[in-house]
Amino acid sequence: IASEMSQSLSGVSFLIADTDSRVFKKARKGIKVLHFGVKTVGGMGTGMDAILAEKAALEEKDKIKKIFKDQDLSIIVGSLGGGVASGAVVVFSAAAKEAKSISLGIFTLPFQFEGEKKMKLAKKSLEKVRQNLSAVILVPNESIFTISDKKAPLKKSLSALNQIIAKWLGELIDTISRRSEERRVGKECRSRWSPYH
Repeated sequence: IASEMSQSLSGVSFLIADTDSRVFKKARKGIKVLHFGVKTVGGMGTGMDAILAEKAALEEKDKIKKIFKDQDLSIIVGSLGGGVASGAVVVFSAAAKEAKSISLGIFTLPFQFEGEKKMKLAKKSLEKVRQNLSAVILVPNESIFTISDKKAPLKKSLSALNQIIAKWLGELIDTISRRSEERRVGKECRSRWSPYH
């Protein structure tokens, strides 16, 4: 997801975090990576074991904390329902809260055909992270059928969904940047014309 979004978003730092070393081979140049849980899972994935993924993330708790340090806005994107995202996101969101960073979680939910087990895992994870994040946006994978031809390959449809999320994020970041600049200029003007200056 991050590799696709980085193609259309500027002024944003991206980081891909995973236990599976194979994931990083797909990362675009310039994107930072955090390979966590090497001791716990040996560079492999965690299947649907969210508890194992959370344990793996706790291995690198200090490194994860540094990611959110001094960040005005942190956005955590993940596909809930699998082990890594569902488990590790609990640790990442807690680190964002501890850093007192404004944090937004954008999470996709499993397709219905993936089964009730994945959906339950996603919802359980969501319950844990909501209390740590400033806001949460949920994107059901089923929504791709409303924006893409049902006959289109699944990979192409998911890519289209990623691009829509990237466009929305770009607009959000641009709005936040403009307002921050306006506040900064406003403060300078008040300071410059203050009778006590």
